Amino acid sequence: MVEATKQPEGGIVKALQMHGPQRTAFENYLTFGTGSTNPNEMLWTVDWRDYDLPYCSLYVVTPDNDWPCKVGISVSPRKRVMGLQTSVWRPLKVAACFWCPSVQEARHLEDHVHRMLTDDRKWMHGEWFDMKPGPTCEMIDFAACVVGVECNKTIEDPQLSKAISEKLLLANLGNARHSKRYEMRKMAAG
Repeated sequence: MVEATKQPEGGIVKALQMHGPQRTAFENYLTFGTGSTNPNEMLWTVDWRDYDLPYCSLYVVTPDNDWPCKVGISVSPRKRVMGLQTSVWRPLKVAACFWCPSVQEARHLEDHVHRMLTDDRKWMHGEWFDMKPGPTCEMIDFAACVVGVECNKTIEDPQLSKAISEKLLLANLGNARHSKRYEMRKMAAG
């Protein structure tokens, strides 16, 4: 969802509004399954292979200070971001997550976005760009239109949405049980 806000000078700035609180990748990992069961809020946690689907996610990751941005693809963005965290000096957060109908389409879109950002002299190193999340997401939307790739921010299929919600709910229950056991052990040791 994009929301327009007024600047003091009277200009309009488009600010990307996240669904739910922004958290670092480590916080996301620790709290995965303890928060929302809304698949559109937790799209970055979906491993498409769990649903036997050919889909692939295109994600925007940024350190906790919202700069720079990494644009990448993965069929399991949560696992990918956790892997990235081991080599990045600041806590990472998922700023945005989209999904494409296939890995090939996601890769094509990712390549086009990388070329656009590089041509705009925003390239820093690897897949990292001198950009903030809001403008990066706008560029992804624009690039998807240019190359004709379906790029979705939400899951519209009610059956898939229900299956993802159920999996998130089970993860919530598992994390709640794990947290309760941890607290009980901590009190016993205490």
